[in-house]
Amino acid sequence: MKDAFGKAIESATVTVVGTNLSTSTDIDGFYKLKIDSKQNLKIEVTSVGYITQNVSLKSNETYKDFQLKKDDHMLEIVNVKGQTGNQKKSQRNKKIRIQCECC
Repeated sequence: MKDAFGKAIESATVTVVGTNLSTSTDIDGFYKLKIDSKQNLKIEVTSVGYITQNVSLKSNETYKDFQLKKDDHMLEIVNVKGQTGNQKKSQRNKKIRIQCECC
């Protein structure tokens, strides 16, 4: 698994849609899934900072390579402030809203 520049994507998740079969890519972008199926399958590939990709894997295919595209709408920095310790009960259950200022 690589990005648009040919760089390996580590820790991307490869999942067989509709099952609990999944794995992650290694440091070189390689993955391995053992699938005992004679049917066509849908594969979903996700990685933080990249657009999720869904592809079909035909029953006669034993290998599928992916090239993920960067997600341009990802935030570069997220600041989170919090408080612990002697908070009043009403302060612990407050709802917060996170807003993107870049879009």
